[in-house]
Amino acid sequence: MTYSLRIIDIPSTERPRERMLAHGVKHLKNAEFIAIFLGT
Repeated sequence: MTYSLRIIDIPSTERPRERMLAHGVKHLKNAEFIAIFLGT
């Protein structure tokens, strides 16, 4: 059985887009930034 984590299940303070808006791009991992940029 696989478990897939949905973005809605993550607390809003831990979500990549919200962290980027609150703290800036420098606080994101490369993969998180690319995912936001691509919209995935």
